[in-house]
Amino acid sequence: MLALRFTKSSTQSEEGHFAKVKLARHVVTGGQVPIKVINERQQSFSSFQELLPEVNSMQVLNHPNIVKLLKVTDT
Repeated sequence: MLALRFTKSSTQSEEGHFAKVKLARHVVTGGQVPIKVINERQQSFSSFQELLPEVNSMQVLNHPNIVKLLKVTDT
């Protein structure tokens, strides 16, 4: 996973219907970051297409009370 070049993965994780979320530590800043892992093979094309607007919105949002999207990686 490319994202692991920038973070150290933790053993903590949560699993939802569409994805797993793992807690990690950003190597450069030392801050905790969530990593959302979506298995594309388990998603239908239409459900995957529904996620794209969320990703696009998260990329442009900049607010102190909203999680900042740092990077999107397709592996």
